[in-house]
Amino acid sequence: MSDERKLQNKNTIEIIGKLAKTDLNVRTSKDGQDYISGTITVESELDGSINSFEISLYAKKVTQKGEISKLFSNYDSLRNYIGSKVRVNGSLREERFFNKTTSQLTSSQKLEGRFIAVENATTPDSATFEVSGFIRKPLTAKTNKKGEVYLYEIELGQANYDESQLNCFKFHVDPTALEILNGVQRIYTVNATVSFGGNIRYITSTTEVTQETGFGQARTKVFTNTNKNYFITWGNDPIVDDTAYDGNAIIKLTQAYASRDVELTAGAGQQTMGTTAPITSRQSSLI
Repeated sequence: MSDERKLQNKNTIEIIGKLAKTDLNVRTSKDGQDYISGTITVESELDGSINSFEISLYAKKVTQKGEISKLFSNYDSLRNYIGSKVRVNGSLREERFFNKTTSQLTSSQKLEGRFIAVENATTPDSATFEVSGFIRKPLTAKTNKKGEVYLYEIELGQANYDESQLNCFKFHVDPTALEILNGVQRIYTVNATVSFGGNIRYITSTTEVTQETGFGQARTKVFTNTNKNYFITWGNDPIVDDTAYDGNAIIKLTQAYASRDVELTAGAGQQTMGTTAPITSRQSSLI
């Protein structure tokens, strides 16, 4: 692989909705640098339902030029815009860690914010993504207890910004979207370099379960669950130019991923996150 070659690693999200909550704090790192971090919650009404998106934010206070970071100032002022419509641009991030409770490596998909702007109140709500990378695991059917297919899932592998680590993300196909389903099944084969996009949906539901105790009144417990889906709604034919992932690149990235898993397992006594995020604290400090 040529040193000049850049692999496909497009990774963008855009969410438009009401800023419902901020949970951001200014802290000081061990080296004495101030930074702001935490999450915000954006609510978007999509397909007749409220989607509640928790989005992570991070920015150092001072840039390498010694100036106050515009990102820091932006994030620090967000508490003043609760209830306003905002547009959030960012990326997906894989968070991988060793779960001491289950004694297993666990991976979760997070929304990472970058630029946030107050939006016109009449702008329609939306939540979309666009990505590129190589197919790591083929389309697989997800079934319920009755054996009925309720969802299809596919896994994308993607090099991080300096191509030293692998990030893995899962995307979905609605079984009723037959044209998308047929296209993904037919041409998105393992190791193919692809580019596609779609809609993000976070739907929260609650279920009440009544439990008999044997003494007195039965107890009712309320369970809350959020279904997080990334539905593919469009895609391009596999990429075959010099930005495609060849066998050597895939092997190198897969080995780096496996090595990182070994490190996480060996360091299970500490709370350690996984692969390098597409947006790093180093990059944020340059804004």
